[in-house]
Amino acid sequence: DDFSKVGATVHYVTPKVDGGDILKTFSLSLGKSPQDAFLDLNTRAVSTYLQIATDMFFGKDVPAYSQDISLGKNILLRQWTPEMRYKTAEKMLHLGLE
Repeated sequence: DDFSKVGATVHYVTPKVDGGDILKTFSLSLGKSPQDAFLDLNTRAVSTYLQIATDMFFGKDVPAYSQDISLGKNILLRQWTPEMRYKTAEKMLHLGLE
């Protein structure tokens, strides 16, 4: 329930889910409606992913750093169901995060 720690990452793919070195992280933009906050998070992640992929294609150095996955909780796309999204939005509204 700590929405200041909700976000997304662009990272290298490895055999371990979400275990690759991180290229960029994004935090949830608080102060927006839940729908707008998650749309903004997704838009920023996709845009940055495309920029990173382009930079790598052209041989630019893209710094990365290792992550400690024990510090967070990963929610897989298949777990991010409509019910989970609704409950998360309700918590955000209840906590006055919009």
